[in-house]
Amino acid sequence: MEMEVKVRLPEDMSLNDVLLKLSRLGYSLIDEREEHDIYIDLTSCPNVGRDVAVRLRLTYRKGRLVGGELTYKGPRLDRDVKLREEIAVGINDPLKLALIVSRLGFNTFKVVKSRWILADGEGLKVFLDDVKGLGRFIELELISPKSKRHFLDKVRGILKALELEGSKLITRSYLEMLLGVTEDAEV
Repeated sequence: MEMEVKVRLPEDMSLNDVLLKLSRLGYSLIDEREEHDIYIDLTSCPNVGRDVAVRLRLTYRKGRLVGGELTYKGPRLDRDVKLREEIAVGINDPLKLALIVSRLGFNTFKVVKSRWILADGEGLKVFLDDVKGLGRFIELELISPKSKRHFLDKVRGILKALELEGSKLITRSYLEMLLGVTEDAEV
């Protein structure tokens, strides 16, 4: 299970400032990349719930395709945080898989982002994302957290250290934001 939330970064806060503050908090930069996420529209599949997603991710470093991943995202299990089952498998040739999806006639939606990934050594990952068409965000993610309270306490601590306390926690995906879905958690 994965638990996550996002916060929009203020216009006057640079990604370099956030990276510096996070490094002072003990977070290490573990990766920098560009991700092209292709979401497969499953509305033509009558047995699949509306809150289920399948994503093909193409990962680029320095403009070169370096990997791919196909991810199943199960229905959401909580409204206050984004909590759902995720099953992912590495794909050796993601461009061919994207072609297969297209040939099968599925509609797709694309989200493109530059991403910096940081970790604290205790399982919490922090993603600094610059999303095409949306802006800049910080996303906090914990796999198999002890509890929602434990996760939210960690989130609030980081947001306070970054002088972002009081920011609205976003539980929508970037795709939902691009499509205009407006519902978020009130935490």
